[in-house]
Amino acid sequence: MAIQVTQTYVAPIRNQQQVQSDLDSLEFAASKLWNIARCATASGAKPGQSPRMVHSRHT
Repeated sequence: MAIQVTQTYVAPIRNQQQVQSDLDSLEFAASKLWNIARCATASGAKPGQSPRMVHSRHT
């Protein structure tokens, strides 16, 4: 059994106006990935399989 290590770094942003558009893009991408992962977990999708594929099999 492999041990999984997760590290979280917290830092203040001092140049908020300069990085705002980049942060908005990253927030959007992270939100989409999070939603896909939640749907895949809830649908029982296997790794490499999209939630849509699992849903279409069950209907």
